[in-house]
Amino acid sequence: MAITVVNVPVCNDGLVEGSEGCDDQGNAAGDGCSPTCAVEVG
Repeated sequence: MAITVVNVPVCNDGLVEGSEGCDDQGNAAGDGCSPTCAVEVG
């Protein structure tokens, strides 16, 4: 039996992975990192 582990990027886990531009472990907008892990301008 073989077990395959796949690392799937998860937003707000504190790790910048995959297509995430940032990951601050928060859901607040306006802090430089959006709730969808995109870098905010400002």
